[in-house]
Amino acid sequence: MVLMEIRLEDDRVTRLTKTGLPIVTIGRIAEPHDMSWIDIDYSGLIARCVRHLADLGHRHVALVNRCAELVAAGYGPSHRALTGFRAAAADRGLTGEENLRQRRVVPQGGQDPVGTDASWPEQYARL
Repeated sequence: MVLMEIRLEDDRVTRLTKTGLPIVTIGRIAEPHDMSWIDIDYSGLIARCVRHLADLGHRHVALVNRCAELVAAGYGPSHRALTGFRAAAADRGLTGEENLRQRRVVPQGGQDPVGTDASWPEQYARL
C-alpha cells in the first residue's frame, strides 16, 4: 500500500503498520523508524533557496507556505520547509517573513493571488 500526504503525527501510519500489511509512504512521520518512505528534503531545499537569494543580494525573504489548515494539522512538508527557512534566514542574517496561503487550491483560471499580491513589500524575495 502507498500512503500520501503524511503528517508529522499520522494515525493512519500507526494503524496500517499494526495490520502487518507492507506500506510505503510518500512523506514521513516525525520519527520514521522501521518504515519505508520516500520524501523530499524540504528543509534543505528551502534553505538552499534562501542562501541563493542571499547570495544574489536579497536581505528580505518571504516563504509562502501551505495553508494554515495543513500547517495546523502537522503536514510534514510545511513544517520541514519552515524549519529550513528559519535556519537559513537566521544564518544569513536576513529578514524572513512567513506567510500561510489563505486557501488550499489555486482558484479556477490558475492564478495564485499570493504570487501577484500588491500588498507584499517590494523588497521581499518570495519563495
